[in-house]
Amino acid sequence: MDRILSGTSCCLAVKRRLQRERYLQKLMKKKVNKIKLINAAHRPALIKRPKPKLESYLSVPEVRAWRDLMDAYKAAYNYLDSKLLEEGYNCSRFQIFFFLYFEGPKTAIQLAKSIQVTRGNMSMFLKRLLSEDLIYDFRNKEKPKGVHYDLSHKGRRDFEKIFPKHVERIKKHFPRANSHVKAFLVSLTKLR
Repeated sequence: MDRILSGTSCCLAVKRRLQRERYLQKLMKKKVNKIKLINAAHRPALIKRPKPKLESYLSVPEVRAWRDLMDAYKAAYNYLDSKLLEEGYNCSRFQIFFFLYFEGPKTAIQLAKSIQVTRGNMSMFLKRLLSEDLIYDFRNKEKPKGVHYDLSHKGRRDFEKIFPKHVERIKKHFPRANSHVKAFLVSLTKLR
C-alpha cells in the first residue's frame, strides 16, 4: 500500500495518517505489555500463601486485647471527629481548645506534644486559630524564650458552647469504667 500512495502529493496526508496510526499501535502494544507485566507482578498475591511465621502471635490474649483496644480507639476517634465536624470543629482543634481551656497558656511545642502532632502541623493550626481570633499569642515574662498561646474571649465562648454537647455524646456512648479498667487505662498513659 505504501508503494501506491508514495507517487501522489494528495496522498501524503493519508500516508502520514497511516504512519501515525502505526506509531500509535506500537505505543499501545508497549502499554499493553507494561500492563501485562504489572498484572503478572500482582498475581502472586492472588495465590494462596502459606501462613506468615508470626501469625501465631495474633492469638496471644494480650495481643488480641491490644488489637481490640486499637480498633476501639480508631472507632471512637472517627465517631467523635465526625460529630465535631458537624459543629465546625475537628479533633485537633477541639483538643487545642481543651488543653488551653483547662490547663491554661501553652507554647506551640507543649500543645504539639499534648495532642501528638508535629510542630509544623501545630504551627498551621495556630496560625488558622489566630486568623479567626479564637486564640491570641503573647510572651511570658517568666519564660521570655517562647511564644505562648491562650484562648481569646471568642474562643472561650465557642468552647463553652461545644464542650457540654461533647460531654453528652460521651455519656451516651461510653460506659463508666470500673476501677480495674480505669487502673489499666491509667497505666497505659504512663508507658514511655
